[in-house]
Order: sequence, then structure tokens, then C-alpha cells
Amino acid sequence: MADTARRTGPGRRPGARTLALAALLGLLLFEALHSAVRYAARAPVRGEVARAAAAGTVAVLAIGDSFTYGIGAPPGLSWPQQLAGIRRARGEVEPVIDLAVPGANSSEAVEVLEGALQAGARPRWVVAAIGNNNSWNLRRASFWTDFPAEAVPAGVVERVAASTGLGRAWAAFGTRGTAWPVEVIDPDAPDAYSSARPVVEESGIRRDQPFLKEWLAHDYRRLCTLAAEAGARVAVMTYHWGWRYVREAQVEASRECPGAVLVDNRNFGVLSHPAAEFVSDDGWHPNERGYADVARRLDRAMAGR
Repeated sequence: MADTARRTGPGRRPGARTLALAALLGLLLFEALHSAVRYAARAPVRGEVARAAAAGTVAVLAIGDSFTYGIGAPPGLSWPQQLAGIRRARGEVEPVIDLAVPGANSSEAVEVLEGALQAGARPRWVVAAIGNNNSWNLRRASFWTDFPAEAVPAGVVERVAASTGLGRAWAAFGTRGTAWPVEVIDPDAPDAYSSARPVVEESGIRRDQPFLKEWLAHDYRRLCTLAAEAGARVAVMTYHWGWRYVREAQVEASRECPGAVLVDNRNFGVLSHPAAEFVSDDGWHPNERGYADVARRLDRAMAGR
């Protein structure tokens, strides 16, 4: 009787099966929440893809990451939105469509472009600023499927995985049977990008810059092929800061892609104003004045000035 009471009473300890079930439910709940976050983050992009497809011919399809999305500036003042304002002031009505995803690597950005073109968008220009996130974000990386296995340096995945730990917002995705981490970014969080710094520093992936450069160059070649098939010209846009291999790949891509132009933002604003006046409080992204400078540079480049 005492044993029965101990097993069934209110103070009993949960058995192994109960603990396993609770752990499974917790894992399923986490995955559901994580999927919802990723779905919500891409919802605006899906809306823009639909708008681009409905518009048919658009002036610009802009792909990229937070630099193109407009992190660091108030809503409505990203460089694609300010470029659209410059064009409207001249009476040019074809839309500028921003397909950027904060935190995206180059492969993800090119996938978004491919989806928009398949949906029916007909851009005159494809503008791309991609690559800065490749140092820490390997999600859906094209090298897993497009590169021979021996081309991927040994230990890349292991070093990135070793840099992650409990308490960080990471989830495992399977690619070629290997689990690798992906950071969940809330672009509205004040410290959305601060967690990327230690990840890059701890992972050691920067030691494989030749490999990362080849990955980025590969994605730029994919982008140029897609743009050519759509009859669009390409504008390769550099960042105002970033890893050296990123800028090298961008400059080379602008030379190799037929008809492409290079928009170099490495020193934006410094010729006429202190650079700090063009950078947001996070120290990484431009503010509205910085994005305005980027928009003017791009407008001049596309006009051949």
C-alpha cells in the first residue's frame, strides 16, 4: 500500500517516460516557435515578391541583408526607399522593390531573387550587396550542393557548431546529413547584431577566407546568370565596412559580370562629412543620412555618371 501511494500520490517523482515526453513536447514547442519566427521574418519578403510579380517591369530588385533592409534608419528611409523617392521626383514611376532579409547570407539572397524572377518580376536592374554574413551564417549555403565535398575545408562546420551554446537562439538544420547552426534574428531587437560578433570571433571561420570568398564569388556568378536571363543589368554594391574577402569578391564580380557597375560605399560620406554622421547608434549600419548617400551613389552609377 505504501509503495502504491508513493507511486501515485501528489508528491511522486516523474518517471523516465514522463521526462522523455516532456522533453519531446518542449522540443516540438521550440521548433514550432522557431518556425513561426522564421515565417514571420520572411513574410514581408513574400509580400514584396508578389508585388514585384504583379508589377511586371520594375526599375530595381534589391537583394541583400540588413544593409539593404534598412536597419539603423527609421522606417521608410532605407536606401531602396530613398532611391525610389529620387526616381519619383524625376517622374519615373517604375517601382523599386526591396527583397532584403536581415542576416541573410549570399546564397539566401540569391534564392530570393530567383523566386522573384520565377514569379514574373522583370527588373531593369538587380542591385546586390551580399556577403558580410557569410562569415557566420551557413544556412542554405550553396556550397553544400554546388561544391565538391573536398572543396569545403575540414572543420568549418565543427568550428561554427562549437561556437554555439545553450542560451543562444540557435537551431539545427540538416544539410547532407550534417547539423549546423542558424541564428534567429529579431531585427527590431536593440542587440540584434551584438551576438554575431562573438560567434564570428569564436568560430575561427575567418581563417578560411579563401573558401568564403569562393563561396561568395560563386553566388555572384549565379546572380549574374539569373539577371542576364531576365534581361537585367547588375549593380554590385560594396559595404561601408566588412571583411576584406567580401570586398575583393564584390570588385571581381563587378568586372566579370557583363554590363555590371560597381557602387563602392567603402568611404561613404567621409569626403564631405565625418563618417560618424552617417552611421547609426549600433556602430554597424548606416543611419538615414548614410542610406541617402548610398541611394545617391547608386542613382548616379545606374545613370552612368
